[in-house]
Amino acid sequence: MSRSLSQILPIDRPLHCIFAVQKNKYESDEIRQRTSVMQKKKKKKKKKKKKKKKKKAAAHAGVAKLVTADEEPKIVVLSALSGTTRFALVEISESMARGDRNAAKQQIEALEAHYKQFITELLTDPGQRLRKAKAVITEHFEFLTIILRISFSEALNKDILAQGELLSTKLFSLYLEEAHIDHVLIPALEFMTIDGND
Repeated sequence: MSRSLSQILPIDRPLHCIFAVQKNKYESDEIRQRTSVMQKKKKKKKKKKKKKKKKKAAAHAGVAKLVTADEEPKIVVLSALSGTTRFALVEISESMARGDRNAAKQQIEALEAHYKQFITELLTDPGQRLRKAKAVITEHFEFLTIILRISFSEALNKDILAQGELLSTKLFSLYLEEAHIDHVLIPALEFMTIDGND
């Protein structure tokens, strides 16, 4: 005789605990149905994440199409990838400001993994350009890892937040290179200066 969910365990217990009990003892249809629903939800979440990454890569393609729509020379100023500065880099900076270096380290590693996946969506050439993209990511995330050993300051905060735009610009240049679109990369750090009041 099968037993209902409420008979097996209190209904407010975590569902993953119920799975462990049910698999060994009861095999009720109610649990199997709930398991199936949760598995479907997990699959949907994975699909959404993949779509978001593809959208970001597609955005670079859209920008490239826009700037090459005519023969007029253009200057393109890029921002960071969606969510990079506003969320990830700000969170890293805030963790550093609190002195929580373990949290900052985990956030840096998660963002690095995100970029490593992104370049596989952005670039179709598995050879030299992908290696260049990996080198770009390594360069900037080595910097972010080094800052874990540095005392936090407002100047360091600005350096952290700048990484998103620097990464985006260099990766977009590699995308244009792969698409055989003539361009010149002009890193802002090489020609822009600020006065002593900022």
